[in-house]
Amino acid sequence: MWKTAGYLVLFTVSSAVIYTWGMLKSRNEQRQLTAMLTRKCQRIIRKKLKKEQSVTVDQAAEAIKYVTVSLFYSRKRFGVTDAPLFARHLLDQMENEGKICFVDPQKMICTGKPC
Repeated sequence: MWKTAGYLVLFTVSSAVIYTWGMLKSRNEQRQLTAMLTRKCQRIIRKKLKKEQSVTVDQAAEAIKYVTVSLFYSRKRFGVTDAPLFARHLLDQMENEGKICFVDPQKMICTGKPC
């Protein structure tokens, strides 16, 4: 009798721990996917800047047009849906971090050299 009750308590506690762990992972999933997408697109733009000396927003948008990311334990996928808008936001973010510098802000041409 006590042995069965012990197994029942052990099963209940382990189920609660696994459920809580899953809830925490799913709560942070969107934030983690967004960060992964941003890092992957920044890496693609930096490679393009190494190959070419300067890149316009349109060229950056074309480079990251079909980029997607996913977590190995989830079926959710994040991808770039509006490439020109995301590229402009990404290039502004990279400039604020000091990774790139805009040569001509009117034409949105940037170079890989930090400001």
